[in-house]
Formats: sequence, structure tokens, C-alpha cells
Amino acid sequence: MLRNALVEYRPYTSLRLKLLEGCQLHCRFCHHEGNASARLVEVETAVQSALKMRSALGLNKVHLTGGEPTLYPHLFELIERLASHHFQVAITSHGLFSEEKCQRLCRLLKQGDLTYMNFSLHTLNPRQHLVINGRIQTEANYQDADEALRMITANITQLAQVGTVNINCVVADESESLVEVFNFARQNQIALRLVPDWTALTAAHRTIGTFLKERQAEFSTFVVVYPTSNYSARYLVDGMNLDVKLIRPVGLDSLCTGCAFIQSCVEFFGNVRLEGNPLHVRLCIHRHGQPYTLPLQQFLESAQCRELRHRLLEPPPTISNPPIGGLREPFGIREPFMLEPS
Repeated sequence: MLRNALVEYRPYTSLRLKLLEGCQLHCRFCHHEGNASARLVEVETAVQSALKMRSALGLNKVHLTGGEPTLYPHLFELIERLASHHFQVAITSHGLFSEEKCQRLCRLLKQGDLTYMNFSLHTLNPRQHLVINGRIQTEANYQDADEALRMITANITQLAQVGTVNINCVVADESESLVEVFNFARQNQIALRLVPDWTALTAAHRTIGTFLKERQAEFSTFVVVYPTSNYSARYLVDGMNLDVKLIRPVGLDSLCTGCAFIQSCVEFFGNVRLEGNPLHVRLCIHRHGQPYTLPLQQFLESAQCRELRHRLLEPPPTISNPPIGGLREPFGIREPFMLEPS
């Protein structure tokens, strides 16, 4: 157990809004925010729902997801509407969009309506890009993948010049792709977070651990988002800060107690999500129906909302009295990666 680790605690403030399900890519590890058939949301309903969630839980950031949010036909209107209500607005995108959309996103970043963008970039190798997306290795597909990656990296670098951009890289057993994405992020001074592939966790942990050891990574900080399962380990690698996403086995008592899937759960309680038309609140990416998904008004009156509100009002834990069973440094640099249960 690390006795003197620096731990940064951050309260949970983000509402994930799934705009649509459509996406040009078919990444094998995509969990679709828990719903692979969510309908297109309406702008006014989304804005009013976000306001209600902020009033109830203090969630002041709206993170736009999908599917691919840049395919949403009312994206720019929605961003401006949310910003006018003083929400921080973020987007997670695969980066495969036109120059026109890139320019509009640049303007939104410059004027502050868009707070930051996350890009999902898992490889720079066209053949590996085809593997991730389950496409046949033909010359024509290779050319398509090569052109797509050129567009994606051009958009990322252009947006990074005008505002805050981050890269999320899902890692399984492809160490060369990890190195290439790391070098791209470092060259362009873009923050990088590694996300272990939840469909191949053993291979992912091995690949990340080997990368960190070979680069003589120095562990820096645990960043714990309370009261959720989300935390990350931050390292200094070749002069660059690099985060590794991890999961604490932390759930809501009113949601997770007695769940038959708790032993195989890959997120526990990680996020509050809005989805669909009419909009529902989703609290679990694995299960459907109540209490895992609830109409908005029903959620606001639910035991889950009351418990989450209570936990958000609690002061953050302190390192002198860690509430999570002890913090362990990940990836075998000292001890196993996973935190002990509460």
C-alpha cells in the first residue's frame, strides 16, 4: 500500500448526454454508453433536462457523446444553448469530420462556448484501424483507413492549436499503436489518457505496464472522482504527463446492492447519463429497466438521486483516512493496479 501517495480528489460534476447512436466507425470495445439503440434527442428537451439535473445535483458540465456527436444535426445550436446557461460543454469525438465542422468547432473553442474536446484515437496504423473496426484487410479498405486517419490527425492538431484537446487511447495488446499515439500526443503537446480495453483487460494491463516500465515512468498522482468509481493514475513519461484510467469497485447502495452482475461489472457507478427521446436517466451501462434507467422526473424523486445528492454533499476523503481500502500504485511498478473494495 502506498503510504505517501499524492491523491487529488475531484467532485463529480459531469452529465453525459448521448445525442444519438449513429457512428461511421464500429470499434469493437465501444459500450455505446449502455444503449445501442438510443433515439436522437431534442435540443430544447436536452437543455431543460440539463438545467433540472444541475438544480438537483449541481452537475455543471454537459459532456456530449454518442455514437458520434458531430453527426448530430443540431450540435452547434445545442452547444451555444448550453453555454448560454453557463454550462461547461465537452465533446468526445472520433475526429472523422469535415473541414467545415472543424472550423466551426475551432470558433466555439476560441469563444469559450465549447470548453474542451476529447478525441478517441487508438492507433495511427491503417491496418490496425481496420482490425479495431472489424473490417476486412483489403487494399481498398487500407486506403480508406489511411485517409480517415489523416483526416482525424489533421482535425486534432488544428483544434489543439486553438483550445483544450485531449486524447483517449484504448489499449489492448497492440504496443506499437500505443507508442505511435503517445509520440503523436507528445509532439503536439496534447494530454493523453490510456484506457484499458474492457474486452481484453489482462492484455491491456500487461501492455500498459510494459510501456510504463520501459519508459521508466514516474508515478505522480492518483486523481479520484468522488463519489464515483472513476479514478486515474498519473505518470511522468519522457517529460510528459500521462493518465491511465482505472475503476474503483464503488457503486450506489440503492443501485448496486445485490446485483447479480457485480462480479463482472466493468464500470460500477461511473456516470449519470441522459439518453433517448423521451429523455431517460441511465445509471448503469450493463442493465436496463428500473432503477438502472428512469424517466427524468422519476429519477429526480428516486432513492438513487437522494443517495447521490447526499454523497455529493459529503466532504472529500483525505489521504490520512482513505475511504477506499488503500490506494495501490498500478501496473506492477509497486503493487497491482486495482484498488481494494471499500
